[in-house]
Amino acid sequence: MIFTSDFKLGHYMKVPPRPMFWAQVVSTAIAGLVQLGVQEWVFSNIDFPLIFAGLGLLPPANASNFVPWAILGFIFQFIIRRRFFPFWAKYNYVLSAALDAGTAVGVILVYFW
Repeated sequence: MIFTSDFKLGHYMKVPPRPMFWAQVVSTAIAGLVQLGVQEWVFSNIDFPLIFAGLGLLPPANASNFVPWAILGFIFQFIIRRRFFPFWAKYNYVLSAALDAGTAVGVILVYFW
């Protein structure tokens, strides 16, 4: 989409299509090579056992953590969306905000408990 919107802008500014295309191809290739170079540089300076040792600090999770999430997601994102789409479109954002707020309140309660 960004690629085509740049073409549209170039068309409005009367830039010929072929130079615009090649400028975008070259800039995309340069950006890709720079990203690969930065990735290699970052990965050469990261100590992976240190990263994976931090996973031991995560709280344990069992089925009681994942099953309610899966059931609520299936009901609201599949059943209600398919049968009651206008309701779902209106209240999906509200449910998402409520779940995020509930998570934040739960984290605060667990922290101070």
